[in-house]
Amino acid sequence: MIKKLYAITILVFVAGQLFSQTLSRTDDTLKTKDVVIIKEFEPTIITPSKINNVPKLMETVDIETKELIYPLLSTQYPTYFEVSPIKPAVMKGEPLEKLYKAYLKGGYGLYNTALGEFYINNLRSRTKNYGFQTNHLSSSGTKKLAGHNGYSNTNATLYGKQIYFNKSLLGSAGYEHKRHHLYGFGVDTLTDAFIDRVLNKDIIKLDYNKYNADVQFKSYFKDSNLVNYDLNLSFYELTDSYGQKEDNINLDATFDRFYNSEQVFLDLGIDYNKLKTTVYTHQNTLVDLAPSFSKGTDKWRVKLSMKVSSNIDSVTTFFFYPIAFAKYNMISNYLIPYVGLEGGLTRNNYDNLRNKNPFLQQDVTIAVSNKKYEFYGGLRGEFSSISSFNVRASQTKIENYPLFINDFSEPIASKFEVVYDTLEITNVTAEISFQKDNKFNVLARGDFYLYQVNKEAEAWHLPSFKATLTGFYDLQDKLVFKSDIYYITGRVAKTFDAAQGEPVGYGAYSKNLKDLIDFNLGIEYRYNKNISGWLNLNNLASIKYNQWNNYPNHGFLFMVGFSYSFLGQ
Repeated sequence: MIKKLYAITILVFVAGQLFSQTLSRTDDTLKTKDVVIIKEFEPTIITPSKINNVPKLMETVDIETKELIYPLLSTQYPTYFEVSPIKPAVMKGEPLEKLYKAYLKGGYGLYNTALGEFYINNLRSRTKNYGFQTNHLSSSGTKKLAGHNGYSNTNATLYGKQIYFNKSLLGSAGYEHKRHHLYGFGVDTLTDAFIDRVLNKDIIKLDYNKYNADVQFKSYFKDSNLVNYDLNLSFYELTDSYGQKEDNINLDATFDRFYNSEQVFLDLGIDYNKLKTTVYTHQNTLVDLAPSFSKGTDKWRVKLSMKVSSNIDSVTTFFFYPIAFAKYNMISNYLIPYVGLEGGLTRNNYDNLRNKNPFLQQDVTIAVSNKKYEFYGGLRGEFSSISSFNVRASQTKIENYPLFINDFSEPIASKFEVVYDTLEITNVTAEISFQKDNKFNVLARGDFYLYQVNKEAEAWHLPSFKATLTGFYDLQDKLVFKSDIYYITGRVAKTFDAAQGEPVGYGAYSKNLKDLIDFNLGIEYRYNKNISGWLNLNNLASIKYNQWNNYPNHGFLFMVGFSYSFLGQ
């Protein structure tokens, strides 16, 4: 029965399926057509609408919070550090160069010219330096000149220096003897008998003897809160063949201290001088006091001061001088402009005057020069590491400037007297130098001067132009060459001989002196570090000129000699 029911059910299902397919084929109403696509399909998404409700937490319970405290108990833990000694680094230095205690130099040349030098001193020491030195140069002169023109110059100095931790003490004592002859007269106008009787070399000789002593005490404190000082005390006594005597005592003291970046100075000077001639005695004291301060950096520096000076004589006078200096380092030492202002008193005592011109008359007049001002400015710097330059211009006014003229009260006028005048001096200086490894150096300098006098007609014996060229060359420590060239022009001397110059009034004439040209050459051959030989040629061109009116030079001079270093260690 059940099998019959399964068969009937299957037949009914199959018949239904066949009927539905037949109906589908007969009742299909879908008609196919061609579809033309105009553009590509562009899908779009409709922007949904958001639900902006934000859920909120509704707290209904109030919970109380409490601060939690955690107490910490600090306990030091013992630590230990042991230093292990290490061996210090050792730098192996070069062996010290051998030094010599003594040095001797001697030479001989034309006109019986003799030269001798001797030096002896201690060797290396960190705490002391002492020694002795003496020099001698003399000549019998040449017979081609007017009178006997021999000369002699001898000096000796004993010195010592003690160096402490931050101080030093230095002292010296010396003696100097100079002999000159007043040969500035024309032998063609004088008889031989007169020259032998009145103008022989023993009568016209002029001797100067000078004894001097100096002491210096100086500090080197590194602490900027301490005051550094430099104290110098000097004394000399000068005598001459006229029987004149001059004593001088000079004290120079400098104190300085830093206040932050400013350095403060105090300069004190006391200069006492007494001259006793055959007819008068003159003594006076110059006192200078100059507080100043300096401030600056590596790029610039300024120094300002006010100097107060006094001349304590029969009448005491006071002078005030503003002092200033400023510089600016524009390009790392390659270009440094600078300006300044100076002034002060300068003593023209007998010692200073005879060092300028040794052919002085007796009872010469001494005075104090007053430099009222000196404005100067310039530009200095370097071209490279081996070359430098300096260009400077100044305008100066000096009262009581010493000028030398022949003493025409004597028939032969071989002595000079000193006259004083107020001068305004314009000076332009140019200097250039080259130096390399202490083996080669050259220095060239030129000075141009323009004078404006007050009472005198000319600035007697002062040049209008000076030029100097010096050189040094060391060839492998065997041959050393030295040279000097000097040129001076524009000097005039006062005379009363109308045939010698142009009239300047009051019966006087201005005599143009010949240009001074001097070329010197020196050659040294070093046989070893102890012994060397040298040759000097002075006034190589043998040019005739007068350094002072009626005083011609000696002409060409040839000298040869040796040097010897000994007592080495």
